[in-house]
Amino acid sequence: MATAPLWWALSSTSATAQIEPRGGIEPPDLLEFTGHIGEASAQETGGWNLIFGDRYTRRTFKFHLFGMRILNSGRLPLDVLAAVEPYRPNFSCSLPIPTR
Repeated sequence: MATAPLWWALSSTSATAQIEPRGGIEPPDLLEFTGHIGEASAQETGGWNLIFGDRYTRRTFKFHLFGMRILNSGRLPLDVLAAVEPYRPNFSCSLPIPTR
């Protein structure tokens, strides 16, 4: 068991968390995308055309997806893609802020 530093223990207030053993909050899915930025070329068949949105600058960019894995749950990639299909952008991401 890890112990907190004494200064933290003295300055913190006590709190109680309620954790439901059934039906609690699920951890987020860890997704791995394979594809490229931009639309599909004429030679590419299949895949999904997605729109990613940058959470901070509100920019959007197109992403052509041709492979997807979910690394930490038993969900199927098609279930996730079907769930986000009606939304624009389909996914939000945090891009690094360019420094010049």
